[in-house]
Amino acid sequence: MNFLLSSTDDPNNIVRLCFYDLSKGFNRVDHNILIDIVRQFDVHPALVQSIASFLTVRSQRVCFDGILSEWKPVPAGIP
Repeated sequence: MNFLLSSTDDPNNIVRLCFYDLSKGFNRVDHNILIDIVRQFDVHPALVQSIASFLTVRSQRVCFDGILSEWKPVPAGIP
């Protein structure tokens, strides 16, 4: 991050940034299908990998009244 900030100090530098929020963007979409669709749009492989890393091999559990449920995979939606 310091590199990005210091790069903006020089008026001759061009800095391109992309911020994306996936927190609610793909609710109820199967993760594998979503990643395949993103690849079809010729998105840069680094961005595809970032999205895939965020979505794959996720699990969740619930805590209610101090009791934890079993871990379950999250194959769709945002964890």
